[in-house]
Amino acid sequence: MTAWAALEAGRRLDVPVIGFYHSDLPLLVSNRIGNWLGTNLNGYVTRLYSSFDRVLAPSQVMAEKLLALGVDNVFVQPLGVDLETFRPQRRDPQLRRELGLPEDTRLMIFAGRGSREKNLPILLETARQLGKPYHLLLVGSSMPHRVPDNVTVIDRFCPAAEVARLMASSDVLLHAGNQETFGLVVLEAMASGIPVVAARAGALPELVPFHAGRLCRPLDARAMAQAVQELFEDRPTLLGAQARQHVELHHAWDAVVAGLLAHYHAVLGTVELPVAVHAERAVMMVLHDVAPETWPDYRGFVERVDALGNVPMTWLVVPDFHGRNALERHPQFCSMLEGRLARGDDWCCTAAITPMTGPRRERHGSGSCAGSTPTKASSMHSTAARRAVGWRMASACSSATGGRCMGLSRRPG
Repeated sequence: MTAWAALEAGRRLDVPVIGFYHSDLPLLVSNRIGNWLGTNLNGYVTRLYSSFDRVLAPSQVMAEKLLALGVDNVFVQPLGVDLETFRPQRRDPQLRRELGLPEDTRLMIFAGRGSREKNLPILLETARQLGKPYHLLLVGSSMPHRVPDNVTVIDRFCPAAEVARLMASSDVLLHAGNQETFGLVVLEAMASGIPVVAARAGALPELVPFHAGRLCRPLDARAMAQAVQELFEDRPTLLGAQARQHVELHHAWDAVVAGLLAHYHAVLGTVELPVAVHAERAVMMVLHDVAPETWPDYRGFVERVDALGNVPMTWLVVPDFHGRNALERHPQFCSMLEGRLARGDDWCCTAAITPMTGPRRERHGSGSCAGSTPTKASSMHSTAARRAVGWRMASACSSATGGRCMGLSRRPG
């Protein structure tokens, strides 16, 4: 009813209305009541969301479902995570003792509702197959009580601060859900500095990159147990740190809000970019491994951003791209960089094996890329820098692509 009321208000005020499709309503009803009703809701969803000027979905899998139902003008807008509540500093070294577990226990956790679509029996069987020293902690309401010996259950609602402590004090989050429309608990775990092992289904594969966890075959406890073992063989602490960096860059709330504002600007027909309080520039695009060999991969995207107007950018240039060619051997590439500098961009050189350096360096006055040397800057691994870069990237991507938010990698696709 709220959605229809919003549409009616938009009609009376003569303003555009944006709808957000958070839940897979037909699937949810099918699970709870039966397929006969869930199937009939497909037409309802199509009629309702086709009435909006723009529809946002939290994941690509949800956007594709709407498109399959005949809803047009659908855009992916991921959600954010509270980086202050969920952070590695919440780790409590006394938790294992509190749970009566040895210090060397490999502690796995799942937090959420104990509803059927979470597939908790898969988690219980995973724990049983792993045995000691692995231990599973289930946190949330409606949790099962008949569990293996290496499972502890906290069967109650826990406030966010308590969940954050339990998350940060664990080693890995397990998630067996195969119908997730987004998966906020995954972001909360990654923000807490722990990696994730999740089913390769629903929206979860969109949230868990390989450097932050592992994906496994859905509804398969043996596959999940194997993924957990592989993760512990691959430095889980490092994966957890990388998971934190990933959510800081892609799911900070200021980046998400910037993306949302870009959608509102789009339906209003304005091109004004929102301004984040900590951002030094309205937009900043950061490209790693910028070199003659990689430039063709980026040219198209840069041209789309340039179409917005005079958008300043900062370039991270590798002087000798993995030992292949020094920049001075490519005068056309150097000329392109000098042209960008002349139009107001910044650029910096980075060591070939350490490209993740500060996005803000002293500008080279000469504008010549031949023989340049790096200058000192603050590390991009600082929280403020990563959030600023994440916001700027989201703004540039959202505006350049008509509101679709996407991440940047070395080879954008």
